Amino acid sequence: RALARALGRNRRRYGGYLVHAGIALTLIGIAASSSFQTNRDLQLQVGQTAQVGDYTIRYEKLTADPKNERIAFAARLDVTRDGKHFATLNPARNYYPTQDPSAGAIGRFFMGESTSEVGLETGAGGDLWTAFQPDLSLLNPAIIRGNRQLANLPPNAQGVAIIALADKYAQDANAASGGTSAPAATFRVIVNPLVGWIWIGALIALAGAVMAGWPGLESRRRVEAAYRARLGKELGTAARPL
Repeated sequence: RALARALGRNRRRYGGYLVHAGIALTLIGIAASSSFQTNRDLQLQVGQTAQVGDYTIRYEKLTADPKNERIAFAARLDVTRDGKHFATLNPARNYYPTQDPSAGAIGRFFMGESTSEVGLETGAGGDLWTAFQPDLSLLNPAIIRGNRQLANLPPNAQGVAIIALADKYAQDANAASGGTSAPAATFRVIVNPLVGWIWIGALIALAGAVMAGWPGLESRRRVEAAYRARLGKELGTAARPL
């Protein structure tokens, strides 16, 4: 109760303290995330691991999600820190078909646009970002052969072949893990330490500003007294005879 009264009597002072503390935390987060950022590109096959800063990243599995409107490949990464499980990340890559008929029934999916879905894990110590790019060069012979064989087939048959090709690629990547012929993938891994403190500091500074600007009891009483005096004066003027 005494602390609440002390804060109530000195809102501007303690609100100012909070604003300065929040700004300091924000500056620390900005300095740490920009100066100590770790950015690495890794080429891994299923089953292989790599070390990025304090994190050990293991490429566990490749999955395929083929549909008529796009083909998606996703990687499952197991991340440990100091020997303990930290996160499971699932970055993905989506491939959308081009409208160019010369690309072929299957090749059109890999000659169009592609987008990335980032795997992200946030925490008080920092943020871990991962992006994913599978090596599709091993599919080139199958794409050329499929374009030739499916050229005159209806769209439904082409769709079945595309799904089978994507599933076969994922199965080969998982079955031949660690082998010289296994499909590899390139990962972009970014570690941003203390980036979360930028937002924490901003929220603390905002709370301090609200606290400093919030009217205290004495201010509300003065405003209420002035309003009553003005209202009484206006009512007294209106009650005078003309």
